[in-house]
Amino acid sequence: LHNYGFAYDNDKKLRILTEGWCLVGVVDYAGNQTQDHYGVPLKDQSGAIVNAGVYLGKYTLAFTWDSIARRFEPLTPDAPMTIGYGVWVYYSEMGNE
Repeated sequence: LHNYGFAYDNDKKLRILTEGWCLVGVVDYAGNQTQDHYGVPLKDQSGAIVNAGVYLGKYTLAFTWDSIARRFEPLTPDAPMTIGYGVWVYYSEMGNE
């Protein structure tokens, strides 16, 4: 398991630094949506909801934890990203283009 396997580049895009499992927190790069917005869908600069495929890039598997049902739930590329959530993501290749 790796929880240090990602970084943001100069274009504010998520870049994968290592293959394998990464724990990625859902925050906005500027930080203006994060304060007091836990559980709210993340939005881009135009106000559109950001989905997992855009936020996480090309991933193999991704899961979020459902604390009520006490189980991991799969995260599809079209699912909205929720501020404050953590996502377990498996990347099978580096770079994340």
